[in-house]
Amino acid sequence: NNFNISSQDVADLRGDTIFVCGDILLNRTSAIDHHYEWITQWLLEVNPQWGQYQNCNGYPPRCIGADNSRVGHVAPDYIGTPAGGQCIKNPLVGEWYSLPEHGRCVAGATPAGGTASLG
Repeated sequence: NNFNISSQDVADLRGDTIFVCGDILLNRTSAIDHHYEWITQWLLEVNPQWGQYQNCNGYPPRCIGADNSRVGHVAPDYIGTPAGGQCIKNPLVGEWYSLPEHGRCVAGATPAGGTASLG
């Protein structure tokens, strides 16, 4: 499945614009740490009790961080205070999210049920 977003980082429109344009403007090729060739749109249901944002790149996915059950949240490139925008909304620069594999809901469960963080 080329579009499995488990253990991947995603963003809203503004946050992804910073990611994509940053790669282009800084001449970072996709060979550095990821091989992204697609921009896709997803509708996600998450529990907003944010965990640590993890750096999740590459295929197969590999996440660097300590919280493997809660969806991570931060402002792009940690632009924001306090804590890099982790616990607040970041309307000027957008949002980045990391989607931990162990936070995914089992069939029939939702994040609102409190047993998972990602639906």
